[in-house]
Amino acid sequence: MLYFCTALYTEAAPVISRFQMKPAGGRIGSVYASDEAILVLTGIGPVAAAGALSEALTLFPPAETDMLINIGICGAPAGFCEAGTWLRIHKITDAATGRDFYPEILFPSVFREAALATVSTPMKASQEAASATSGASVSTSASAASTVLSDMEASALYQTGQAFFSPERMLFYKGVSDFGVSEGTRLNPSDVTALIEKALPDILSEAEGILSVLPSDPVLSEAAETAVTKLCKLLSASVTMEHEIRLLAAYRTFRCGDAAEFFMAFAAGIEGPVVRREGKRLLEQLRKDCLA
Repeated sequence: MLYFCTALYTEAAPVISRFQMKPAGGRIGSVYASDEAILVLTGIGPVAAAGALSEALTLFPPAETDMLINIGICGAPAGFCEAGTWLRIHKITDAATGRDFYPEILFPSVFREAALATVSTPMKASQEAASATSGASVSTSASAASTVLSDMEASALYQTGQAFFSPERMLFYKGVSDFGVSEGTRLNPSDVTALIEKALPDILSEAEGILSVLPSDPVLSEAAETAVTKLCKLLSASVTMEHEIRLLAAYRTFRCGDAAEFFMAFAAGIEGPVVRREGKRLLEQLRKDCLA
């Protein structure tokens, strides 16, 4: 089952049509459903997004093999790309807290990759996006975009969804609609719907391809689970850090086989539990080693 999230009906319409969905309730957001997929129309902003998705996932609990897909428009810095460009998000920064989240990074995408900052208001998009990632690397590969996009829902959707979906089962796709409130011309509603319609076949093909490869059984071996647990303790990992460590272990497993030996070797180089700040530094090193 695919679970879609969009903020606006103009974004949702092509998905509803493609799966012949019918209204299925919802008091915070609007839920549409068919035998193959569910869509949550969340409304704009992080509070609305978190509430609507929480309600939908309570009404229609997902299985461990299901996938969450966020499709929507976003802002980009002037000169970054043309309006209508589609990107898949590999890093989400919550501008309000500075926390980073990492959705699916295991499989290559037909879309260009980019980092995204979730901001509180459109007027603050450029300022908050820049502030949220100041001095931080936003690229997971040489070809990944190094410029931050901005939206108003992604971080809330990720944080809500992670209680139900593993990171490799969450996909975020954004189409660039504007370049800041005061710069350029925004796409009108019909343009937004056309933008979604154009990208939807590739998004569905990519999601179905990933689902066909992801195993229904746990990705990590018992030995890898032991290594990850040990490393999380050594790094004094938060819940978010633990999610990323597990995602990196899964990525390493897909690329190189059982990740147990690699993670045990990394843990062996750490003398006793470290403070959280040092743990974050070591996690950054682990990320670079795994993605190299």
